[in-house]
Amino acid sequence: MITLVSLDFWAATDVGRTREHNEDNFLVARKLNLFVVADGMGGHAAGEVASNVAVREAHRVIAENESVLNAYKANGGNAEKEAVLVLVEKAISTACATVFNLAKEDPSKKGMGTTLSLMLVIGNRGFIGHVGDSRIYLVRRGDNLQLTEDHSLINELIKRGKIRADEAGQMPFKNAVTRAVGVYEKVEVDTFDIDVMRGDKFLLCSDGLSGYLDEEEDALIPLLQGETKEIPDACIRFANENGGKDNITAVYLTVKGFEEAAETSEELPIDGDSPSVPDLELDVDDDSPYLERLRLEPIFAHCAYSDLIKIAAVVEEKHLSTGTQLVASDGKLDGLYICREGRLEVPALQSELVVGQSIGSESLLGPVTYQHRIIATLDTRLMFISGVALRRIMAQNTRLGWRLLFSLGELQARQIYQLSERLGQLGADSNGSKTTVAGARRQITSSGLPGVGYPNLDNLPEFLTASQSEGDDAEIPQPSVPVDRKTIPVRKTSTGRGVR
Repeated sequence: MITLVSLDFWAATDVGRTREHNEDNFLVARKLNLFVVADGMGGHAAGEVASNVAVREAHRVIAENESVLNAYKANGGNAEKEAVLVLVEKAISTACATVFNLAKEDPSKKGMGTTLSLMLVIGNRGFIGHVGDSRIYLVRRGDNLQLTEDHSLINELIKRGKIRADEAGQMPFKNAVTRAVGVYEKVEVDTFDIDVMRGDKFLLCSDGLSGYLDEEEDALIPLLQGETKEIPDACIRFANENGGKDNITAVYLTVKGFEEAAETSEELPIDGDSPSVPDLELDVDDDSPYLERLRLEPIFAHCAYSDLIKIAAVVEEKHLSTGTQLVASDGKLDGLYICREGRLEVPALQSELVVGQSIGSESLLGPVTYQHRIIATLDTRLMFISGVALRRIMAQNTRLGWRLLFSLGELQARQIYQLSERLGQLGADSNGSKTTVAGARRQITSSGLPGVGYPNLDNLPEFLTASQSEGDDAEIPQPSVPVDRKTIPVRKTSTGRGVR
């Protein structure tokens, strides 16, 4: 049995009000639940060639490796999930090499390239691949989340503290990208996967739309209301009404529900319309099984919801039967373990880890050696996030990395303060009893510590709420391609390209 997702979707593209050619392209492959947006660049119609070739090459690679998707549908394991992410990266990398080689063969198209943002939905997971400054947004339960990070010079300057976000619109090079598909033979691809829930709304769009969404931050949620077929046109109308300075493409999809069904080779009808699917009244949990628990974990206290979505994607379940050892004396743990059911104990310290508590947050920095063994004293169920996965996420998203490291430092400061307090009580207390060092350590847990004697949370570092600064000597990346932003006569193109 596999989980089938029920989607509604629609797409449209428009030349905008100032450009002569539409260099955007999109593709929707119904059978695969594959959605792609690409914004070409290069001039002399080369951008249109680059974006067209890129979306079709990405589709070809994924379609030819559908067995990888079927393996994930059948098993849903971590190995199969990782294989899908590898395939997504391969699809975009192949598109990059193909566009680059075409440009080598035709000197008039030298330097052409394209952004490419891709989403592949399989069951209750969405697999995302991304290069450039097109975007993928998620609207979930009233929250507006930008899932992808712009690979643009402006975004790098903001991240490094060189300019403020509100200054971006005045910069002359605001459309220069630092990564693009096809400019060079190889490109670094961002890939990740997230939970997909009933009611989720996703928008894949080029910067001809997202640029105006930056200017009106509250505009996106109202735009994604109404009939599915009307939403992309509404997005295009919004961008044109605000200036239409670039080509505009919007691919919208919404998750209607899920059902369990045997695998089938039946294909959806191929016509101009979004497929008609019945509403599903199913008793399913519409929320991630991990998100709410992650919100309560001190190490994730300063994470945005979009951060938690990416962290939840790498959570694994661990089951320990009674008497099973989690770690031996002087053994190593590399990951965060959160107790969801049962109990762990450190016999040498006469301390325990119960439901709601965690161990291993220090693995943000690397594997941790534990002096004493830890065993399960009941059948125990744990959420586990490997240190390798956490550190990979931190490397891919430096702002999230700073937040996690700050939380770790904050947590350690609290624990050190509490240990000092306990050690200060060594000797006779009011009852004449003794507090030992071991006793002091037993009373220190990873959560629920007193709110005194550690960093003042009324004065948070700027990177927790805005962009982190890496200092004046930080190297600023150069744009991958020169960007020609001439104002040219209006000429409309039809919408609806690329739907399969």
